[in-house]
Amino acid sequence: MKTLTLLLALVFSGSVIAQNGTNANGMAKPTVDQLGNGLIKITKYHDNGMVAETGFFLNGEKHGVWTAFDENGNKSMEANWNNGTKEGNWTVWHNNGTLHYLMVYENGKRLLSTEWDPNGTLIAGNQSK
Repeated sequence: MKTLTLLLALVFSGSVIAQNGTNANGMAKPTVDQLGNGLIKITKYHDNGMVAETGFFLNGEKHGVWTAFDENGNKSMEANWNNGTKEGNWTVWHNNGTLHYLMVYENGKRLLSTEWDPNGTLIAGNQSK
């Protein structure tokens, strides 16, 4: 039993420290890098190998900046987390690169939400009270 536990610990710890390369279908595997002090960087990939998303976990919770990209490598979203809680600016872009949404969070509560059309015209905006 101790041998099995040790073997499982070694297998899973290796998969947490770094997962680079490709899966059986030839697609890029997510990479998981331990940066120390409980901070882990995750990078996920589109089927074409381009980065789809990057972000961090701190002690198992989303933390810091998370960024998503479309299949062409253009930034499509950027979100901020503080120990698993939405915090600060959350920004989403249209496919043409213009701003689509801007949301502002404080301690997980949305304070502001603004939306624009693909031409940059303001559609809606509101502030929470």
